[in-house]
Amino acid sequence: MSDAPPNLPGAPTHETVRIGPFEVVDEIGRGGQSRVYRARFLPAPDDPHALLPLERGEPAVVKVMHAPVAQAPTDAEAFSKEADLLVMLDHPGLVRAHARGMHDGKVWIALEYVEGEHLGNVLYAFRQNELRMRPEIAAVVIADLAEALAAAHALVDPRGRPLGLVHRDVSPHNVMIDIDGRVRLFDFGTAVLSLQDPGDLQVVGTPGYLSPEQARGEPPGQVMDVYGVGVMFYELLAGRRAFEVENLPDDAILATHARAERPRWPSKVPIPDEFKDVCDLLLTPEAMDRPPDAGSVFHLVAPLVDDFQAGRQALSVMVTDLVRSNRDRPPPLYV
Repeated sequence: MSDAPPNLPGAPTHETVRIGPFEVVDEIGRGGQSRVYRARFLPAPDDPHALLPLERGEPAVVKVMHAPVAQAPTDAEAFSKEADLLVMLDHPGLVRAHARGMHDGKVWIALEYVEGEHLGNVLYAFRQNELRMRPEIAAVVIADLAEALAAAHALVDPRGRPLGLVHRDVSPHNVMIDIDGRVRLFDFGTAVLSLQDPGDLQVVGTPGYLSPEQARGEPPGQVMDVYGVGVMFYELLAGRRAFEVENLPDDAILATHARAERPRWPSKVPIPDEFKDVCDLLLTPEAMDRPPDAGSVFHLVAPLVDDFQAGRQALSVMVTDLVRSNRDRPPPLYV
């Protein structure tokens, strides 16, 4: 794993490609399950998706599964789960799903388009320039993230019963800061409803952000996500990674996380004790001693913030500058 920006874009699309009611602008990424495109909402008059509450020409992100459904029905079901979850969630800090459908036998999902930068790119830019985010600004990022994640953790079924949603990959590459300075959480493709399926012991997540119990293959719980938030808080405050697992084999990565050793605070970096105390609590090795969910995290971090609006304005300036100056990304659609 290299220390390079995580969202290198693809080449622009020169011929018109349509996916459902969307016209592709360019490809911005691809993963194990899907290719990801920026697109605009340009439905034909007879397209049933023309009734979606989108303005004509409005941008969207469209994810298209690699394999046709007939070849990978199980993967298609898992791929569609993200849209099902996002339809049930309603919070300005969560990237919403617009629609889904079929294209050449493949499932596609259209998501809200967010202009901004991945938190991973922000951290990368800070490291490259030997900078560190001010603690009060870092607290705004984490409080906004915790508030959005709390909405997911609080998801209930139609009868009002908790579902125990666990994101399982709360990491900088799944967090964006938009050009208004607001934090947005996305990619629920690995999420599980732990109160419905507590037996899912698959180890998923991003190296460097796994909780100890996650690395040990224990049943999923929302405290796993709390730990991931804590790792990001540490990175923002300390100006360095909590766990250096780059280029390690998978078994060494899992062993590093399973040992449950708290990262040490840099001695020469001035960080207020109250910030370190909250972060240390989120990184408690024993899951039962951590805050139980993201709502609890928000109530711990919010008192560290003096002025949310001023913090978001500072983030807006920072991110807008990164969006405009990053030559490795396609031109912004909004900025």
